[in-house]
Amino acid sequence: MPSVQIIGQNPGMLELSLPKPKTHVLYEVVNWQLAKRRRGTASTQTRAEVSRTGKKLYGQKGTGNARHGDRAAPIYVGGGAAFGPKPRDYEYTLPKKVRKLGLQMAVSDRVGEGKAFAVSGFGLDGKTKSFIAWAAKNGMDGSARVFLVTDDELVLRAARNLPWVTPVKAAGLNVYDILKHDILVADKAVLEAVASGASEPADKPARVIRAVKLPAMTLEKVPYGGVRAEKQVKVKAEVKAEVKAEVKTEVKTEVAPAAVEAAVKPAAKAPKAAKATAPSGDDLKRIEGIGPKINDALVAAGITTFQQLADSSEETLKATLEGAGLRFAPSLGTWAEQSALLAKGDEAGFKALTDALTAGRKDGE
Repeated sequence: MPSVQIIGQNPGMLELSLPKPKTHVLYEVVNWQLAKRRRGTASTQTRAEVSRTGKKLYGQKGTGNARHGDRAAPIYVGGGAAFGPKPRDYEYTLPKKVRKLGLQMAVSDRVGEGKAFAVSGFGLDGKTKSFIAWAAKNGMDGSARVFLVTDDELVLRAARNLPWVTPVKAAGLNVYDILKHDILVADKAVLEAVASGASEPADKPARVIRAVKLPAMTLEKVPYGGVRAEKQVKVKAEVKAEVKAEVKTEVKTEVAPAAVEAAVKPAAKAPKAAKATAPSGDDLKRIEGIGPKINDALVAAGITTFQQLADSSEETLKATLEGAGLRFAPSLGTWAEQSALLAKGDEAGFKALTDALTAGRKDGE
């Protein structure tokens, strides 16, 4: 079982259960990582996209030359590309077991060469000078490239300005960078997680060695060449602070409360004309057969509640409807029954009667 030297505040040896490296597995994982890193923006113009004349060069027959159409054909200089690249995604899926196995084999390769170190506490103050002294104490003088994997923010800050060190967090551990660098220095917990299979490699290599904090940026539309385009414009933090300070220290004019209330309070809107609806909480349209037109005719005749509808005779209802130009319906006789049930609050009886009327209408009764 391979063992790794532990350096730092608690030195010792760490035994790891790692598989034997296989070149093909490492090749598959690295190829997968580099494919995911590709931007895939290469593009060419086809014969339909190039700016050329569409006129036929000469007649189809009689010249003795080969048959040709326009100048945009791929055979001509300046013509379109026949099978050129177009923007596409090069990413593909690699099985998770293969990814984990590749990470274990990459670590195993560095452990087998004696170029892997586990760290149990750096004890640094975040200064580059202290990291250089710590590295020299552990045999790293800058002649070999070091891949540093840790979640200690002070260590990442101390090592980010050194060209021979690539500092990343534990989530950025990947096969490509392990094989690319000469020495692997990682937290003890990180190597234990890799050996147990709990850690999964990052899908993309670390591109930036130095962690540079960029200034605040904003987007501003800048016109050029007759076209409005978005261009990134840097805005310094000092300018932002000055603008905020000026806004805060702006002189405020005192205004009378009555004037403020009059300025803020919106103008009163004219009331809308009320619609002709029943003045009570009753809704006559709940009765089977009463629609909006019949409801308006009943309300106009002073019948607005269920009780008033139940007390009205069939002759009165017929006269009211015919006076409004509406046809007398055969279901008028049942309106009194439904209204009486609703006036008494008998919802169950009302529903049963309504269902029976609906079913009778469907059956042709």
